[in-house]
Amino acid sequence: MKKQQISKEKAECASSTVRNTPWKNIVFSKYEHKVRKLQVRIAKAHQEKRYNKEKVLQHLLATSYDTKALAVRKVTSNNGKRY
Repeated sequence: MKKQQISKEKAECASSTVRNTPWKNIVFSKYEHKVRKLQVRIAKAHQEKRYNKEKVLQHLLATSYDTKALAVRKVTSNNGKRY
């Protein structure tokens, strides 16, 4: 089997350098909805035993800008345990 190589354009599609959206202008509810829909699609593909589709959707979820923005927001807004 041949390994597929990702083109530079495709690799940069989820990069934050491509999007020039200011942090304050991001509509996180929209991103949460998109990520939740992807997660539901992954679960549905797993239930239907469509493992290749599940793998593709997992890759899409892991590389999407929406997921990355939500992860950064979660980490930066976490104050941790206060004593």
